[in-house]
Amino acid sequence: MDDLIKVESNLPSNIRKLDIDAILDRFLKESQVMENSQKRYRKSLMIFFNWLMKSGISLVDVTLSELTDYKKYLQNKKKGDGELISASTVSSYINAVRIFYNWAEATNQVIRNPARLLRGDKKEIEFTREPLPPTSCLLLLEYFKGKSLRD
Repeated sequence: MDDLIKVESNLPSNIRKLDIDAILDRFLKESQVMENSQKRYRKSLMIFFNWLMKSGISLVDVTLSELTDYKKYLQNKKKGDGELISASTVSSYINAVRIFYNWAEATNQVIRNPARLLRGDKKEIEFTREPLPPTSCLLLLEYFKGKSLRD
């Protein structure tokens, strides 16, 4: 039902390069996040905006259904080495879109936030560290002999 509602918006409906840069600059300035987060949001949102342009979807007319299609697109997106991007990366890209639309709604850029119900993928649990080898464990135990329990 929500998909049928026409949204009035202050955002440009036809996205052009100048519009994208202006929108992103304003969003990043007003979002008050650290520089690394700004870079990540910019990269993530550029992928989203490019997908919108290729799909012929207006920025202000995006629906939850279209965002679900975008999520499927990300889940099938491959890196340079041919492997699919990780669920964590998909979730990060989706989160940037959700935060963008939260900002757009809060600043009265859009009336309805289509990303409100959009969820990212479950993150994979990855163990990036290897356990200590037995010899290192023994060295540590030996080192702490005679030390206080607090150490």
